[in-house]
Amino acid sequence: MVSDYIGLPDGTFGKVESIGLRSTKIRISGKGTLMVVPNNYLTQINIENFTGASKLINIIKVSFFQNLSDSQKSLVSQLILESSLKNEVDSRNLHVDFADIVNDSNEKTTQAQIKYFMPLEDKDSGDFRIQIIKIIGENIRQQLLENGINHEIIDSIFVNSEISI
Repeated sequence: MVSDYIGLPDGTFGKVESIGLRSTKIRISGKGTLMVVPNNYLTQINIENFTGASKLINIIKVSFFQNLSDSQKSLVSQLILESSLKNEVDSRNLHVDFADIVNDSNEKTTQAQIKYFMPLEDKDSGDFRIQIIKIIGENIRQQLLENGINHEIIDSIFVNSEISI
């Protein structure tokens, strides 16, 4: 529906601005750009609707200064998983997606999008959960540094699903 916050399997996250006969327009969170997606594509994929959900979400985009091998990607995923499990994040609520890209200098590098969720049990648990979400993000950054994995956090989006972004 229009005004819903949705996530697509490719990592796209944003607010539905309009739904037409042939396409849907999604305002990408963090960037503010508008993505036009054919409706026939949307009918063939799983769409996660975050509107009205009772959970806190953090989406972190990380850029690595090199093209990571599959074994390095596995190590990064493991470090991220270990960082989040220490702070009550269920491993089913953690997703790490990698993309190999060519940067502005024509060098191959890797980017990762880390998404993790925590249930919001009640209104009173919100402030406590927000602090945990922030600690997890810092733990991930620290784990990567301690293991010699050079990186830069290029974007971090924090979503309390009960308020608009």
